[in-house]
Amino acid sequence: MDRNRVKRLIRIVHRQLLEELDAMDVVVQLRGSPRGRDNAALFKELQDLLRGLLVKTG
Repeated sequence: MDRNRVKRLIRIVHRQLLEELDAMDVVVQLRGSPRGRDNAALFKELQDLLRGLLVKTG
């Protein structure tokens, strides 16, 4: 259940940043359980992580 929720959020964030990500391949690996975290918090964290990746790869 949590795995599907996270996959759905990743797809949404990816669609939002599709033009910025261009042809970059990204692998997302969870380091902890998303249980007890609401969708808004996970969504924001994913956005921040992917945007940070874009800044690093410049």
